[in-house]
Amino acid sequence: MEDWKYTFEPVSKALWVKQIEADLHSKGLDSLQSEWWPGEPIIPFHQHEDRKDDIILPNSLFDQPPKIIEWIDTTMLEARVINNRILNALNYGAESLILQIDTNDKMPFRLWLHDVLTDMIELSVCADQEAPEIIHAIKEIIPRSSLIRLQRKNHPQSSSVFFEALQGSLDETANTFRFVYSIPGSGSWINQTVKIFQLLLDDLAYWTSQGLNPTDFLESCILSYTPDEKYYKQVIQMRVLHLLWNNLWSHSIKGNHLSSSPYLECHIVNHTYVEPDQYLIQSSSSALGASLTGAHGFCVHHQASEDIPIFYQRIDRNIHHLLHMESEMYRGVDPLAGSYTFDFYTRKWTEEIWEKLKRL
Repeated sequence: MEDWKYTFEPVSKALWVKQIEADLHSKGLDSLQSEWWPGEPIIPFHQHEDRKDDIILPNSLFDQPPKIIEWIDTTMLEARVINNRILNALNYGAESLILQIDTNDKMPFRLWLHDVLTDMIELSVCADQEAPEIIHAIKEIIPRSSLIRLQRKNHPQSSSVFFEALQGSLDETANTFRFVYSIPGSGSWINQTVKIFQLLLDDLAYWTSQGLNPTDFLESCILSYTPDEKYYKQVIQMRVLHLLWNNLWSHSIKGNHLSSSPYLECHIVNHTYVEPDQYLIQSSSSALGASLTGAHGFCVHHQASEDIPIFYQRIDRNIHHLLHMESEMYRGVDPLAGSYTFDFYTRKWTEEIWEKLKRL
């Protein structure tokens, strides 16, 4: 067996392509051509000579499973129903709760969190509205240990909420803010990602212009990634986000140490109704992709329909436990390092995005 690797002669790429063309007969290589998105072609085959150095993500990303996140939309629901959903999520292992609120509605946090030990979990509040008075209203009624997630959409100089969060960060007794930058997995992904990272860099520049430490800002940032149904694209995109973040961190902090903050979340969402079993398969695939790429947390957003049995929510959460207990893949080693195709596109997309950011 020791000499097995010498049994076959290496095959050059030219011979490999020739054999592919022979197998395709008259169709030709063009018949394999497709696109990741408009203008970004999929190269259907890679070989050893196409690669450069392996891309290996930091081992620290793979020494523990992603955090189990539960997203609960509190709008249009009775307080008792919300409390039951929170308790059920905690009973089945949720480690982080994100409460989506509508500040135009009542926000009875005491009823929502009845029998919930908020000091033992990560509790976050998320509102789409952006105004200082809304932030003040939320801060008055939520537990002090909870986080306020700001969905960053506007330029810092025009966002009074961002300035409110900046001022609040100076108060050690105030609630902690998280700045959330949402990155979709679909669409013209490189251009979208450039736009979002440019907003993050603008926010960072505004933060430091006020005399505040850039590390404090970056440790409060979250990249919230929502994949589409294409598994391989998700894996590559998440690896790219890790590299972009570490580049940004090193460039901004000017140090050799890597970021230790939980900056990357994967949110698995289905915006159109599909059968529950089909959604479960899609969710399992995306959850596996998130785990294999070192996500710090992932959240399966439950389908909202009266026709879907409640036990599907429990199955959604069990995806985490199955990946953790049965796969045994959290061993502190990047499991996808060395894949020619993954490395090719990870390097290609990271370099394109970073070069665009440097020109802006």
